[in-house]
Amino acid sequence: MFLKSLKTRIIVSILGILIISLISLTLLFNYKATQEIAEVFETYALDHRDMAKKYVESQYDSIRYHESAVLNRRKQELKSSMDVVFTLINDAYFRFQEGDIAEEAAKAEVVRIIQKIRTNEKVGYFWINNTEKPFPVMIMHPTLPELDGKILDAPEFNCAQGKNENLFKAAVDICLSEGEGYIDYLWPKPTETGLTERQPKMSFVRLFEPWNWIIGTGVYIDDLEKDVNDRIDAVIAELNNTIAKTGIGESGYSFIFNEDNKLLVHPNKQNIDGNTLFNPDTGKKLLGELKQQVNKPELYMEYRWDKPGRENKYIYRKRTYVTYYEPLQWYIATTFYIDDFENKISGLTRRLILFSASLLFIALIVSLYVSRSITKPLNQLISSINDTDENGIPVDPIPQTGTNEIFMLSTTMNRMLESINRSRKELKRQHDYSMDIINKSPYIICGIDNDGEIIFINPAGEKITGYSKDEIIGKNCSILFFSNIKEEIRESLFEKTLKKELVDYELPVITKAGEQKIIAWYTLLSENSRNIIVFGQDITKMKEDEEELKILTEQLSKTNIELTEHKENLENLVSERTEILNRTIEELNQTKDFLIESEKMSALGNLVAGIAHEINTPIGVAVTAASHLEEQTNVFNEKYNSDELTRGDFDDYIDTALGSSRMLLANMNRSAELIQSFKLIAVDQSDESLRRFNIKEYIDDILTSLRPKLKKTQHSIYVNCNPDIVINGYPGTLSQILTNLIINSIKHGFENTSSGEIKIEITEEADKIKLLYRDNGIGIPRENLKKIFNPFFTTRRGEGSSGLGMHIVYNLVTQTLGGKIVCRSKEKDGTEFEIIFNSDLSRVEGI
Repeated sequence: MFLKSLKTRIIVSILGILIISLISLTLLFNYKATQEIAEVFETYALDHRDMAKKYVESQYDSIRYHESAVLNRRKQELKSSMDVVFTLINDAYFRFQEGDIAEEAAKAEVVRIIQKIRTNEKVGYFWINNTEKPFPVMIMHPTLPELDGKILDAPEFNCAQGKNENLFKAAVDICLSEGEGYIDYLWPKPTETGLTERQPKMSFVRLFEPWNWIIGTGVYIDDLEKDVNDRIDAVIAELNNTIAKTGIGESGYSFIFNEDNKLLVHPNKQNIDGNTLFNPDTGKKLLGELKQQVNKPELYMEYRWDKPGRENKYIYRKRTYVTYYEPLQWYIATTFYIDDFENKISGLTRRLILFSASLLFIALIVSLYVSRSITKPLNQLISSINDTDENGIPVDPIPQTGTNEIFMLSTTMNRMLESINRSRKELKRQHDYSMDIINKSPYIICGIDNDGEIIFINPAGEKITGYSKDEIIGKNCSILFFSNIKEEIRESLFEKTLKKELVDYELPVITKAGEQKIIAWYTLLSENSRNIIVFGQDITKMKEDEEELKILTEQLSKTNIELTEHKENLENLVSERTEILNRTIEELNQTKDFLIESEKMSALGNLVAGIAHEINTPIGVAVTAASHLEEQTNVFNEKYNSDELTRGDFDDYIDTALGSSRMLLANMNRSAELIQSFKLIAVDQSDESLRRFNIKEYIDDILTSLRPKLKKTQHSIYVNCNPDIVINGYPGTLSQILTNLIINSIKHGFENTSSGEIKIEITEEADKIKLLYRDNGIGIPRENLKKIFNPFFTTRRGEGSSGLGMHIVYNLVTQTLGGKIVCRSKEKDGTEFEIIFNSDLSRVEGI
């Protein structure tokens, strides 16, 4: 009884559909949001892992630079020390030629002096042997005096690495062919407690031809490795201050460990033995399992672990993504806790449920209003229809009130009553089965699926066809009702319906009793496009205008309800999608800003490595000269205090002091020039304050800072600029723009050439500065030219490029300088950038 009321049915239907829709939408949202947020976390973790690997790669490049610089510096120190020793030898030989001293006395004096010289914290020394063959004779060795005067043919001297031959014979061969050279070999190292076992050593040997002497000095490789290891330790400390402190989600982080399972980089567990960490799920060593994960197709490994602040509670599920960096034999991993994104989903679901409850309350109010607006005029209509004559026909015309549909129903019913009154006599004479159908259920209504099987039929259909519902449902309609019509008509009926075309056929139907009836069939496709709804009218016994009224009324009512429901569902879906899209855009913007900062840090790391490499050589030479000057000063002071100082000693010291001073001054001036250029560029990039500067001089400083990048290539850069142009702007911004353009040309434009050419032309027009940058590289394909300034666009994603360089240039020109930039390029015809900005930015910014 409760659901027999139309008002109750409307309310229950609206609320029921809305509740089902909201529950379905909530479940779907929870499922989809879980998937999408998990994908976002996974993508962010993978990007963070790749970014960490790229940062490690940049640090490894600096380590390699440092290693190469240390080796070159030590080689230069050996050569510089040899120059000092040869100054002493040449001086003694000159005095011999002048007749001031006998040749043997000169040789003895040189041997005595060289024997006492020590370098490299008392570990380095010089030895002398002759050039006799097949094996030379040792003239002087300061740490192994027992070798003096002996032929150096013992098997123990077969220690020259790479050649497995006699060390001193190899030195003779190099000096006789080249005059000087470097040798790698194994040799004991002198310490305070004596000589050690043989260790790798590198020595520099040079021939003094007048006396057929070979003088050698060396440096032990472990001293070089110590410098490199110190640099690696510094890199690990820097990674602990950067990568390890970068969070992923609420509790995630990055960490790095080596082949020995030692944790190198970790937010709170640096330098611990990873062999003590076990997977609570498997009982195996955790880092060993993570190593194996690198070679598996799965992207991540899941396991239980504790959380920062909840140590030793191994109950939190987490995912870890691992990659391997072979040059350092490091494993780089990023990890996050699964409940980080599950908590986000739970919060969103609670808000969605609260919103659904509010929507249900509003729907209840709306359904009450809608049901009242429908049932009130219907009740009035029913009241007027109840006032009938003895034949059940309303006495008075039906009042036309209510909604448009009820108004149309009232109008149609009035027309129907007029028609009924005209044919009342005939209807009384024709009291047959069709009369019963008209009064009860004049339409056949059935549902047919896409295979033609009947899935439901109404009672009128049972009466008209003579079949019961059990005999009809599940049967093929073509065989049951339309077996006596042509196949092409049946196929056309279904094809047109599935194409949503209007289908209107008059087809004969054979009843169970064998009687043929002509039925007007109307078909339509259901909302889910899976079933066909069929309406049939017995046009032999029913009036077409009466049946059209019912069809129109039912279709309009159903369509209005469906449109209302569809509109509400569509608005809710659009709102939810808009909210998700806004959050995704915000997260992408944050990721983009983070990657841009990472790109700047990577460029700064390369610049610092280049600076260190560039100034190491002059500083190394200066240190050697200063060390030699200190030693000679100590010798001079000892002779002076012991009254053994001669005029020759004094002259030698003056020559040595003058030479060392000139060497010190020249190399320190060179270092000061480099540091001044680098300092200017670095200060401008870190402090973006408005100031006046000469643009030609500043571009020269920029090119000086890029010398480490350019000196390895044969590329040329030409600058055409009036030396008197002075602008009031941001020099650091100009430095970043030109640096990115030049590096872009070297990496991309000059890919297939070793001698590219770059031209930079600066002109001033009124209050504008026009900068033309051209290279003669391979150019940019036409399809890529319009995307050149898009963030993250790159054609070398797999080679470590991030796609942010030109986007940074575009932002600097258009936002910081308030100018504009245009790129022109053709394949195989180079690339040109035209940049225009104000020469006085204070007027633009209102300063």
